[in-house]
Amino acid sequence: MSRRSYRQRENHIDVMLSCTSKDLEKHREQATQAVLRVGMFPHVMTSLVAGIKNPYEVSMELVNKAEVYVGIFAHRYGYIPEIPENPDRLSMTELEYRRAVERDIPRLIFVMDKSYPVLPEHYEDEEEGKEKLKALKDELQTNYTASFFTSPEDLRAQLIQALHAPDLRERALEIAGEFEAEQGDVIPRPPSLYSVPPYIQTGQFIGRARELALLDRWATASNPVKIVAAIGGQGKSALTWAWVNNRATNFDGILWWSFYERGATMNAFMRHAIAYIEQGDPDDPKYRNMKHDERKTRLLTLLQGNRYLIILDGLERILTAYHRLDNAQVRDDEVQTDLRACTDPKDSDILYKLAGCNPSKILISTRLVPRVLESHTGALINGVELEQLKGLAPTDAEALLIADGITFENTTILHRFLKQFDYHGLLLKMVAGRIKKDRRARGDFDKWYEQRGKTFDFTRMDIVQRQTSILQYAMEGLDDYAKTLLNRIAAFSDGVNFDTLEEVANPEGNLDKFDTALTELEDRGLLQWDSETDTYDLHPVVRGFAFKGLTGEERVNTYNRIYDHFNSQEYSYEVDSIEQLQIPIMIFQALVGAGRLDDAAQFYSGSFSQILLFKLIAYPTTIQLLQPFFPDGIDQPPRLTNKSNQSYIMNDMAIAYQLSGDSLRGLSLCGQVLESVLEQRHIGDIIVGLRNYGDMAGEANRLFMQFQAVMLNMDYAQATGAYLERAYAWLFRAYSRQSDWVQAEKMQAKLTEVKDSFYYYYQAEMHFQRGQDPTAMLEQTIGYGRSTLAIMWVYGLYILYYLQVDDIPQAIHYAEEAIKLARRSGSAYLARYLARLARVKAKQGLFDDAISLINEAWRGTVVKFDEAELYNSATEVYRAMGDTDKATENAVNAYEIAWADGPPYINWYELETAKAHLDALGVPYPDMPAFDESKMDKLPYEDELRAYLEELKKEKAEKEDNNDAE
Repeated sequence: MSRRSYRQRENHIDVMLSCTSKDLEKHREQATQAVLRVGMFPHVMTSLVAGIKNPYEVSMELVNKAEVYVGIFAHRYGYIPEIPENPDRLSMTELEYRRAVERDIPRLIFVMDKSYPVLPEHYEDEEEGKEKLKALKDELQTNYTASFFTSPEDLRAQLIQALHAPDLRERALEIAGEFEAEQGDVIPRPPSLYSVPPYIQTGQFIGRARELALLDRWATASNPVKIVAAIGGQGKSALTWAWVNNRATNFDGILWWSFYERGATMNAFMRHAIAYIEQGDPDDPKYRNMKHDERKTRLLTLLQGNRYLIILDGLERILTAYHRLDNAQVRDDEVQTDLRACTDPKDSDILYKLAGCNPSKILISTRLVPRVLESHTGALINGVELEQLKGLAPTDAEALLIADGITFENTTILHRFLKQFDYHGLLLKMVAGRIKKDRRARGDFDKWYEQRGKTFDFTRMDIVQRQTSILQYAMEGLDDYAKTLLNRIAAFSDGVNFDTLEEVANPEGNLDKFDTALTELEDRGLLQWDSETDTYDLHPVVRGFAFKGLTGEERVNTYNRIYDHFNSQEYSYEVDSIEQLQIPIMIFQALVGAGRLDDAAQFYSGSFSQILLFKLIAYPTTIQLLQPFFPDGIDQPPRLTNKSNQSYIMNDMAIAYQLSGDSLRGLSLCGQVLESVLEQRHIGDIIVGLRNYGDMAGEANRLFMQFQAVMLNMDYAQATGAYLERAYAWLFRAYSRQSDWVQAEKMQAKLTEVKDSFYYYYQAEMHFQRGQDPTAMLEQTIGYGRSTLAIMWVYGLYILYYLQVDDIPQAIHYAEEAIKLARRSGSAYLARYLARLARVKAKQGLFDDAISLINEAWRGTVVKFDEAELYNSATEVYRAMGDTDKATENAVNAYEIAWADGPPYINWYELETAKAHLDALGVPYPDMPAFDESKMDKLPYEDELRAYLEELKKEKAEKEDNNDAE
């Protein structure tokens, strides 16, 4: 397989680090960090795991797949492999260099400066080695502009500069493309590890003996699935990677799959896993074109046929909680239970079935435990065990401090201090970084504690207060440049790569100073480099603290640079996910951050808003983006100078709230929109505003108000000729939902130029409610296919239709598709689709699943209008179970909700359904009040709207009279 698909990263450059001596360990570490810093991928022989049979072959393989060679030379010649392939007795380092020359890849040469202090034992002591080392160095210094380094840090700085050269990067990317064309599609053969992408350990892995031992025991026990769960930064990936590479044995094959990579879906995982086990090519059409159910069955069969180890790293990325704009900033301890469902129900099904895939093993690292792996009581299902990764063990904390250069003698005081914050890795790193920088302690914990540590008393603080106190201390002593840099980084809402960070946060252009400051921020635990995504990011606590320091002109300038950076890049609105909108989102947020609200509103009101609301149906994201326009509260107009932009922003915010299930807030905003457009005398916007107000009133179950808005909408359309076709469509739907088929058919007859998928859907809905086949209209709706929202509704109606005709597989298929769309968008319509799937499960006799789905539907946000359907669905489930008491309770509730304002302003279909249930149960209908118009609220600004309508009618009549006179 090609390397790009292997790594799942674009513009990825491999760098081979070749070192002559073991005494270069610190230099190698700094060189590795330098490569990572510039967004490239380091390969070092010493980073490979134990058990390599032929170091020469592995070493040559690393050089063969590199685009850049970096040679680091000191005073030893290095190891000489005694193999037939090495008749000239060259060292491994020289062999690597010679192979790089043969491949003609860019070569960077670094030689230890003569002034560097070196211990005697670090000089070459063999005559053969001395001669060959001198000859090699002479050749290198003759043929290359060698750089001389005087310290590990000096090597790092020089290497960053060298790797930043545009011509080197251009040539490396060119070689990468040539390599992909030559290599073909080859993936490792089992039992060799297949990692997509390879995990990079950025620091030394320390301790975790207890957790490693638990993984050892799990590997030989009966449970197929092991979950390692923890908040971000606790080392889940590092732990599982260390165990997989050093302790996992007796497996027929091992696949590491990271969900941190863009495009890394469960479906893609299955395709790669099958191809790996069958020793095929995952890009082969036979794997790509495989149907989902066939793919799932094939994988489970393979896993049950032999003993494979599958690692699913970062599984939280397929859960609903992380399908949002600020996924990197979601606080793990505050994620709601209903956000732990898989976005795609098919993923839930796969995870559930993996719990029975013996003799294979599934190791999962995640921030959140997927709800599908728990029973309705919250206990783990059979076949699954959980390890909640906590802070480090005390001895591991000691080792980490030592590795960070901290010394100590009084371990009693040390542990008393560290225990205050539960040996949390992030906080431990922050404290260690500060102790190391303390001028009076210089890394001596005992001295630091006597001078500073005694003043830290966290025993009476909660974890947030502890974090804040440690954070304040961690930032003490930073110079102004480093503090400003941290504040600038906080302006990004998510992690960014090195190039973006440098352009925006380092406008001074001093790369050495920039790298030094980044290193100090990392050493202090304030800045995090994420190996999975190759990005620099801040912990949410750090980000919130640092962002407060970004004020005034510095804030405006930083956001303007962010705007300039992303606005200069190409992007497209041909997207299928929020992730693909990263650039326009950053442009928008930069304009808002710079205080350019009118520019931001103008940018939003183009294609950006249409994609967000109607293609991606990204309601929570839309609300998050638009919130800054309402600094005075949602009940006040946006702070914009342009009235038209004000109306547009309020209208979209109203729609986003409505479709998220907050119809009342949407109604309030829609009322403000009507006031604004009426003041501006925008006829088209008034018509649209009335239509939207009617929709939201309907979802709030205020059906009389909905009808009034629809009728006034029609009056305006007829008086002006604007949006007349749409007015007929909305009135058609209102009549059909009241079961006034005569009036509905009159309106339908006027729909002579149907131009919207929604119109087809409304007609399909009426067909279904009248007992007719809606599929032809549903197919036309999808064929028109502009609106994802309409498609979601279509899938929902298909569920009801296939339930009606007892086609269970089709009902399940469309339920899964509707649920997937609703979860991804954050739509409150999710509840209705969960309820419909519950009815399917009840028909199958799967009553536990059905009740679980009903409960899940009620736990989320429920549109008031949909409550009647949820109660009716629960009634059907309980009737199938024989629980007449609960069935009766739910049927009565369904009747009362569907009654709404009283006939004719009712939810007719659900009211009839509730009646049928009550009749079957032998229960009388509830006594409900008749419709009373005197108790109904008027539309907002109704008098003003009707007065303006009369003006329009008068103008129209005068114009017609003048035309007749002429």
